[in-house]
Amino acid sequence: MTPNSPLQPKKTNIRHRAWRVMRIYPSRFTVDEIVEIVTDGTDVNARNTLNGYLNGLERMNIVRRQQRDPKATVYWNVIKDVGCKAPVVSNAQKVTKSKSKEPLALTLQRPKRGDVIDVESVVLEGA
Repeated sequence: MTPNSPLQPKKTNIRHRAWRVMRIYPSRFTVDEIVEIVTDGTDVNARNTLNGYLNGLERMNIVRRQQRDPKATVYWNVIKDVGCKAPVVSNAQKVTKSKSKEPLALTLQRPKRGDVIDVESVVLEGA
């Protein structure tokens, strides 16, 4: 098989795997639950990576933190499902689609007559 063979599974990082799980269980989850599901125990920074990812998604209003008091367990829920491709939280604190480096369209604007529409960048409310 060649490296880009369709039969060879693509390698995914913890953020991609975590996003898939968050979409399956959008109503309530903890960091520890996601780490337990998406890792095999070899990634020592999995919890820190996931915490950073969730904080970035929270800044972009994609997930919400639910915590009753500072000592309680933090629960998260997905409030805006932006699709099956995992959003990328960059150091610039913007969320982008994974393949392109353009900001993710979080609002829908009506195209002008004759405009070319990039279907990959359009995100519908409630989708």
